[in-house]
Amino acid sequence: MRLLVTGSSGFIGANFCDRFRNSGRSDLVGVDCREPRERFSHVEYVTTDLRDRQAVRRLVLAEEPEVIVHLAAQARVEPSLVDPIDTYDRNVVATLNLLDAALELGNKLECFCYASSETVYGPSDRYPTPEDSFLRPQSAYAASKAACEFLVQNTNGLPHLIFRSAMGYGPRSNPREQVVAKFLTKALSDESILFPQGLLESQHPTRDINHVHNYLDAMEKALAAGASGTYNVGSGQETSILDLARRIVELARSGSLAFDSKYAYRPGEVGLRTWLDTRKAETAFGYRPRVSLDEGLRATLAWYAEHPDYWSTARQAMPAPLGKIR
Repeated sequence: MRLLVTGSSGFIGANFCDRFRNSGRSDLVGVDCREPRERFSHVEYVTTDLRDRQAVRRLVLAEEPEVIVHLAAQARVEPSLVDPIDTYDRNVVATLNLLDAALELGNKLECFCYASSETVYGPSDRYPTPEDSFLRPQSAYAASKAACEFLVQNTNGLPHLIFRSAMGYGPRSNPREQVVAKFLTKALSDESILFPQGLLESQHPTRDINHVHNYLDAMEKALAAGASGTYNVGSGQETSILDLARRIVELARSGSLAFDSKYAYRPGEVGLRTWLDTRKAETAFGYRPRVSLDEGLRATLAWYAEHPDYWSTARQAMPAPLGKIR
């Protein structure tokens, strides 16, 4: 199987390349607009901006992948609030270009796998939230992911998979971009993790927090089973952001929680719940999260302890805390 993965230099992309390093089952082409921080010998790396329609077309037709795994995106809420047009270009336009090129492969393409997000649901009326729930995206980022889903679903003749992922973490997660990584590295640095002051326990937002290995398990199982359609991929558990921080401080045996009246969640975050129903994926291709939250946090703490240069460099460029979570 020849496989093309976009966003190969990102968090999930790099872990994806690492996962398939010793599989012996595929030729892997990694595509990103930036040079990879970590290179794997079995991956053919290509630097391409997916917003360039002709460059994308040339790449796809030259490589002729049997499977396209589309992970590349502007994957944060905050930048989408500041510059929604850039997020639209990086997410929607780039996806359109890739879909357009994929159609030219015809029957050679076995599957177009799109990485979506739990943020497409927004505030749900059902918990855990199943795939047939209404989509109520609450940011330009979430709206761009929902738009891409509709494009993938409505590209005639395109065999596809869509994964609505929970909030991910694990090796290589960036503390500038992901809340779990930020909390972990703050604890390792014996710093305070800030929260708004005066909220009830129930007012702190919750997330379905899932280790990257669980996500890759789902992708591997779904592709092997020839699955199609849209699936939630999460931990199956709901955890408040406040409780997450408590667990991390306890596991790290350093760091602390602090409450500040000047610290605030993003608009709409107070009381927002996220909890994915994963039964459809379990029925279709046997997905079950094998890495629990505490186990995953311990393993990720250990990874950061072994790779201090990775996260300390990223944290040096972190903006001042504004109570924003993702």
